[in-house]
Amino acid sequence: MVVKTVPAAKYLVFTSEKGPFEEVVVKAWQNVWAWFANSEVERTYTGDFELYDERCSNPQEAQVDIYIAIK
Repeated sequence: MVVKTVPAAKYLVFTSEKGPFEEVVVKAWQNVWAWFANSEVERTYTGDFELYDERCSNPQEAQVDIYIAIK
């Protein structure tokens, strides 16, 4: 087992729609980039990560959270 430590930070959490895994993750990241393009909130780029939990057990109805570190 590999254990990683997530940096302590403030995070915004973006939740994908439900659907095929490979589609919802890409669309969620597109939403993240679009949101920050029109926002005054600043990213720190210190520890963004995706959370895959039990909502991903069916890859055709997956839902993912994307955590973005902010100032």
